[in-house]
Amino acid sequence: MCVNNKYPRVVKQIELSYLKKSLRSKFFKLEILLRFYCSFILNQSSNYSFLKSFVSMRYLIFSILLIFISCSTSKKISQPAIPDQVVTLDDVEVKASDSEENDQMALDLPLYKPTSKREIDLLHTKLEVDFDLTNEKVHGVATLIFKPYMYDINRFRLDAKNFTIKSIKLNNNTTLTYDYDAENLYVNLDKSYNSDQELTLTIDYTASPGSFPAGSSAAITSEKGLFFIDPKNEDPDKPTQIWTQGETENNSRWFPTIDKPNERCTQEVYVTVDKKYKTLSNGLLISSKENANGTRTDYWKMDMPHAPYLFMLAIGDYSVTNDKWNDIPLQYFVEPEYEKDAKKIFNHTPEMLDFFSTTFGLKYPWPKLSQVVVRDYVSGAMENTTAIIYGESVQRSSDDLENAPNDYIVAHEISHHWFGDYVTCESWSNLTLNEGFANYSEYLWFEHKYGKDMADMHRAEELLGYLASSAYRIHPLIDFHYENHTDMFDAHSYNKGGLVLHMLRNLIGDKAFFKALKIYLNKNAFAPVEVHNLRMAFEEASGQDLNWYFDQWYMAAGHPELKITSGYDESSREVQITIQQTQDKPGVPQIYRFPVDIYLNDASGKRTKYERWVDQRIQTFSLTSAEKPLLTEVDPDKIILCERTEIKQDTSLLNRYDLSSPAIARYEAIDQIVQALDGGNEELRPIMNLAIKDPVSEIRAAAITRCDPDNPEIMKTIISMAKNDSNEEVRIAAISTIAEYKSDVFLTMTDELISKGSSAQKARVLSVVQQYAPEKALEYAAKYEETNHAEMLLALSKIYSEAGKTEKLPLLKKGMTQFKSYDLISFTGNYATLLAKADPSISRAEFEEMYQTGMRSGSKIKRFAAAVGFFQVIVLDMMSKQEGEESPFKVDLNDLKAKLNQIIANEKDPELKGAYERFRTE
Repeated sequence: MCVNNKYPRVVKQIELSYLKKSLRSKFFKLEILLRFYCSFILNQSSNYSFLKSFVSMRYLIFSILLIFISCSTSKKISQPAIPDQVVTLDDVEVKASDSEENDQMALDLPLYKPTSKREIDLLHTKLEVDFDLTNEKVHGVATLIFKPYMYDINRFRLDAKNFTIKSIKLNNNTTLTYDYDAENLYVNLDKSYNSDQELTLTIDYTASPGSFPAGSSAAITSEKGLFFIDPKNEDPDKPTQIWTQGETENNSRWFPTIDKPNERCTQEVYVTVDKKYKTLSNGLLISSKENANGTRTDYWKMDMPHAPYLFMLAIGDYSVTNDKWNDIPLQYFVEPEYEKDAKKIFNHTPEMLDFFSTTFGLKYPWPKLSQVVVRDYVSGAMENTTAIIYGESVQRSSDDLENAPNDYIVAHEISHHWFGDYVTCESWSNLTLNEGFANYSEYLWFEHKYGKDMADMHRAEELLGYLASSAYRIHPLIDFHYENHTDMFDAHSYNKGGLVLHMLRNLIGDKAFFKALKIYLNKNAFAPVEVHNLRMAFEEASGQDLNWYFDQWYMAAGHPELKITSGYDESSREVQITIQQTQDKPGVPQIYRFPVDIYLNDASGKRTKYERWVDQRIQTFSLTSAEKPLLTEVDPDKIILCERTEIKQDTSLLNRYDLSSPAIARYEAIDQIVQALDGGNEELRPIMNLAIKDPVSEIRAAAITRCDPDNPEIMKTIISMAKNDSNEEVRIAAISTIAEYKSDVFLTMTDELISKGSSAQKARVLSVVQQYAPEKALEYAAKYEETNHAEMLLALSKIYSEAGKTEKLPLLKKGMTQFKSYDLISFTGNYATLLAKADPSISRAEFEEMYQTGMRSGSKIKRFAAAVGFFQVIVLDMMSKQEGEESPFKVDLNDLKAKLNQIIANEKDPELKGAYERFRTE
């Protein structure tokens, strides 16, 4: 599964494309995001002009992320201060009395989550299902073929959540009795059976996935298992769909099974639907039969065993694009309007199959690969065997995908077909054996396709995500003590898991590392695994005892916190480097053992590498050097998963940006130089003039904003980059810099800049034009009103809202349906602001509709966006009065306050309730 755990590589002066990833992140706590949003608006109460010029929620969230995550690895990342912060149990140490503590120790064993006990061995599952869309029910007949696992049984348990059981028969003729508590189905056999006897159980049932209590988590926002999307065809802007989300143990909400990751079986699915819909399931489509009543029954067969949580269905009005890799059929299911973009949406799929097959030492093992996009998905994506489901955020036009492709998520899900589907973690405690490998496969793909620099920048992003998460909660990668299995879907199992694999690769070398992957996959084919299976594969490949490595990185919590001091001793002619480990959290090793690379760079350009091992709490390395190095680098590739504070006595910031250094080191240097420039250190400006030519786009984009705007040659270069740079975010950074320092030049370029590039670039140009020439922005906006591109619509909403163009309200209302992410919040704010300027005869009904959305929508983003719409109008009215201006609004503000307060009072979701604490309207 991909839960979009992407955190931005932050340069404090520019918003970058990867920010869009963080908006889709499930690891970036929604409550934190929304609390900052509210606090931000309130804190701008003395700066009405700022809020009036506020273009997009994207800029706000970028500011939030700057507070939340420090990009400089020379600074310790700590827990951010949150307005009106809620203190959680993680923050408080509760002391029991001695007697209470002793009683607790005597009576309670520690929490432990064992691998699920196996009573039966499920061999095959045959499902025959159809659907009651009106009542959102599944009618099914499940035929399960199984054997007792080891011991003789006369009774066993199945997972079946909220079913109506009609009958249970053994071998198609013996009716069996059962006990059922709406979650566990205990089947009473007619006699005792042993492990040599194969049995067939047939269960006739009706399932109601939506009516049984379903939890949620940061990674998976609903655990209903099977979802009906607009089943009654009531929403003209949303297609009717049915789709499933089985992970973790939620497929048992629509069919009876052993819903555990250490179970696996083959499957058949007969699915009956209205003949206008297409279906998708695991394996191959064997037949399709039209029925007399206007339905069609599709028969899907999967004759290779896999875990029940990987079973899937997707049903809807889809366009299917066929492709092929070697002898493997590929299919891309998208909504019809995206048919022409399908291969671009599922970027490089054939090439990825080729790459991973070679890299992992095992050809793609399954009979086909299909990929489908669904609406209102509850996570990022899911690696169902041979049939991957993605959320709608990946479904974008080729234009939009040009500079923001879906590579990382497609690589993640495809790689799961080796790590997760073919070899499956035996318990959720071992989840990183699925997800850590999938995350590291993103790195491997980027390294192969785009080069080491881009891959390393991606890895730095992963490190920031893990460190931000660990500021709140740490646990071992292999964690038998979680409260709920969904807790395992975090930046430990994903980000840290991938980073630990990268360190292991660095430790034993590429040859042994990739040999170990081949051993691991081939020895554990179609089997559940635990971490020791992985360790033994790496030991076999490398010939090394790696227990120590797995103990400190997989079995223990946390990571090293390093204080690194370096300097030059003139008398002894030695470079002295001291590495101190300062970590002191419970469960975290006091001393980590790891190799470290140290580089000394002299004035001639010579770069000398020294390989050392750290295995002490405080350790000093003395390296002979005839002269003081120009630059001392400790782990410049940032291989070590750690927090670090570096104190360098032997080099200045002038020396830290060096094209011979790794991309991560250069990026870190640029960030430090940016901070120094902001502090007034103008001697560093020439470095930025050099860095605008860096091969890494993130570095170019950062440097553009801090180079010398008064240097004619530099400005000429920036103008050229605005038109011609290969990276869209660099072009946008150049455009913004020209507008800031040479607005007259920028305004002569707008026709050219807005005529090319993606819709996203056009939207950003529009937003900049609005700041300097609002009337010209209105002229441009009129040319793009037919767009269905969300970012362009967001720009239009800002332009028309600022200009008070109430006649554009129908256009904006129609465009609101195009928003599938957090941008809806900002768009709704703009829409509400414009709506409040309209005549009450127009706005009254629209505000009532917004109120109903805030009260009743099934999407909490939509509920929150509606609340923000009311809140923004109220705050803008307040600000205008504080500025001594007449309110621009014609709406009844008291009515809006009352509606907002009712939305707040009605909210049940804890994240939104926490965010609404900042909505003060009295």
